[in-house]
Amino acid sequence: MKPLLENRDGIASRLAAGPYAEPALVPVAPWLGRRQPARPILAFAADKRRVAWTIADTEPVRRWVVQTLTPTGWTTRLLPGEQRVLALAAATTVAVRAVDRYGNVGEPGIASPVAVR
Repeated sequence: MKPLLENRDGIASRLAAGPYAEPALVPVAPWLGRRQPARPILAFAADKRRVAWTIADTEPVRRWVVQTLTPTGWTTRLLPGEQRVLALAAATTVAVRAVDRYGNVGEPGIASPVAVR
């Protein structure tokens, strides 16, 4: 751990820019629960600079996988389950998936602020 913390020979920087550039989820534990979380419903603010989502599910969400498409490509973020709103920069498409405490990932809710009127 010490070489990583000290960033010896730039190892931490190279890892952060390479194989660990995107966030990752903990592997699924199907022996604990197999039920897939519900699909979120997305809604954009009137100014299209924020997206909010709801989910019709009684089980708590552990994490949200939020993927945004901008002119430069896709970006993935992992957000805490309590968060239900995200500010957007220049996203053209947003996909949100729920992840439960067992690591099960639900179907994505997908929306585009361009299509919202």
